[in-house]
Amino acid sequence: MDTRDKILEVTAELVMRDGYNAFSYKDISKKIGIKTSSIHYHFPTKSDLILSLLQDACVKQNEIISAVEASTPLKKLDVFMDFYLSLARQGKICLVVALLSDINSMDSRVKDELKSFYELLINWLQSILEDGLKREQMVFATTPLIKATEIMSAVAMIPILSRIGTDQSFEQIVESIKNSIINN
Repeated sequence: MDTRDKILEVTAELVMRDGYNAFSYKDISKKIGIKTSSIHYHFPTKSDLILSLLQDACVKQNEIISAVEASTPLKKLDVFMDFYLSLARQGKICLVVALLSDINSMDSRVKDELKSFYELLINWLQSILEDGLKREQMVFATTPLIKATEIMSAVAMIPILSRIGTDQSFEQIVESIKNSIINN
């Protein structure tokens, strides 16, 4: 892994753990063992860094979508929801949620890229639900977009709620969400 990739990896960790405004180039340099000037070489501004992080996240998400393209809608839904459960187990929150909380302090390029990444996620979930309806594997009373937004809102909260150490079984919540739309 080259320096640029290490910087992005550590940035993702910091953002998903602490948020956009809670980390600095100094935090990254300490974790990697490089000077902040090396970070500025690759990413002159924090906006450049977050923009690259979001672009890389889009690429990775598209790889996931492609990898499960031939799968059933239920398998795709499992992949989508398991991601949020995995974040909760790691004490992290999703990149979109982590960045949205500080969106007012971001420049327009980052806001636009964040919106694009969110749209990628919500459109994928919407397409999973549309396919599930078409195959009669899923049933729900709203439009696929509204249901996708409802599901995304619920599962994106799981990693956040896990931070307060509730006794809730998040796996059971995810199963309940899935069972509410599966056509038995």
